[in-house]
Amino acid sequence: MTKALVTGATRAPGRPIATMLAKEGWDVRALGRDRIALDEMHGEHKIVPLAMDLTDRAYVCAVAEGLAIDSGFQPHIIERQEDGYGT
Repeated sequence: MTKALVTGATRAPGRPIATMLAKEGWDVRALGRDRIALDEMHGEHKIVPLAMDLTDRAYVCAVAEGLAIDSGFQPHIIERQEDGYGT
């Protein structure tokens, strides 16, 4: 199963991306601050919610590394930057 880690998943553009991937059968982990939106996404699409403040970059990276170590979850991470996207 293809896996994804989507940051900013409770708002656009993250939420539609996470939802689309889940509908296509991906194993999706969704990071965001809005616990209610994350719970809705879990209920509707079985997306795994990870509630946190995404402005803490070190914490986000630690969670991503923990996913890879604990469960073999090794997502391809795409970061949104002011001038576009990068990896």
